[in-house]
Amino acid sequence: MRFLLRNRTSERLGVFTSRSTFDALLNRRLLIALALVLAGAGCSRETGMTVANHSSGVITNIMVSGSGFSERIDRLAAGSEHRLIVHPRGESGVRVAFDAGDRHIDAGEQGYFEAGGAYRVGVIVEPDLNVTVTSELEKY
Repeated sequence: MRFLLRNRTSERLGVFTSRSTFDALLNRRLLIALALVLAGAGCSRETGMTVANHSSGVITNIMVSGSGFSERIDRLAAGSEHRLIVHPRGESGVRVAFDAGDRHIDAGEQGYFEAGGAYRVGVIVEPDLNVTVTSELEKY
């Protein structure tokens, strides 16, 4: 028995002398595709970040940005936190800017983390409105 594969223009792509040869080739291609998908899934480029407001008032118009990402949080009540996922490109720090009452605070870029999903990043707005950034390498 012979199996013939043809493309849309009916050009001859290959002839297989048995069904098992065709199945083996198909299985090998599927395994390679599956390996590539799983390898890509293990290299997640997203990083978890928590922004916490330890000040005594509401902060608004919060912008959190870095290499390849920029996220806006409308408002954060005193004592609350907001979790988000960012997608940095390569090495990054975090720039934080926000409004507190009639003041605009731009804390500049702080901290260090890398793409790849191995870090947890914390941004804390302190009671005096200074910003602290922490990054922790997660266990593998």
